[in-house]
Amino acid sequence: MMLQPIEVILFGAPTCRRYKTMRQRLLQTAQTLNVPLDLQEVNDTDALSAFNPLHLPMLQVADEIVAKANPPSPVQLEQIFRQYLATGQF
Repeated sequence: MMLQPIEVILFGAPTCRRYKTMRQRLLQTAQTLNVPLDLQEVNDTDALSAFNPLHLPMLQVADEIVAKANPPSPVQLEQIFRQYLATGQF
């Protein structure tokens, strides 16, 4: 059975160290768990201006903001993915 990709949106500036860390952990954890992602990256200045800069980067998984400012650990990401895959929600 092929898993449906999980919709993920990463908000932030690609030059930001925390954004890079969050993106790297996200992709590594998804690969480790063999979870397909539909990753969108929002890094347009106009789009980001709608958010408090102290909350960036942000990670949204299936319409739920799951991380703000600080990148979640790989263990936290694994829990997020496993919970979503088991229940379809958080």
